[in-house]
Amino acid sequence: VFFLIPRMKFLANFLSYLFHPLYMPLISVFILLNLPLYINYKFSASFHIHIYLIIFVNLMLVPLLFSLYLKKNKLIDSLHLSNVKQRSLPYLISLFFYLFTILLFNKVGLPRLYLVYLSAAALTLFFLLIFAYFNFKMSAHLAGLGGLCGVLLAVAVLFSIDNSYLLISFLL
Repeated sequence: VFFLIPRMKFLANFLSYLFHPLYMPLISVFILLNLPLYINYKFSASFHIHIYLIIFVNLMLVPLLFSLYLKKNKLIDSLHLSNVKQRSLPYLISLFFYLFTILLFNKVGLPRLYLVYLSAAALTLFFLLIFAYFNFKMSAHLAGLGGLCGVLLAVAVLFSIDNSYLLISFLL
């Protein structure tokens, strides 16, 4: 049994990085854009790439660069944000870019499903920010995975499609 512990820690760290909360918007939108939904067929592949790039820059790269800046200036100890008191500023910065991205996607006419999903993600981030402000340590990883599972379940119900294979794979 003891020889499995290092492998289990490696697997846990690997999954933690693979499903990092910063990746969740890109993973979720990628999955949604590739589901057989009628709302996806009006957009070209190049439009999909633009959506991915906007999400990558606004919701992954910029918050990561801000976090690196905060770490360099010793406003946070680590990018892992283990200290709950240090989570507020990175969450606030991310929340600002979520709102900016929602406004941008609203202007280009992205379907309501995507705007509602990003709004729910922003609301979740707002609650994580509030909890962090009051020193309650909440799991951003589970919030992100919960949001992904929630949107998959909502899509299954609203569009009458079977995406249970995706839902089960993310729940496991």
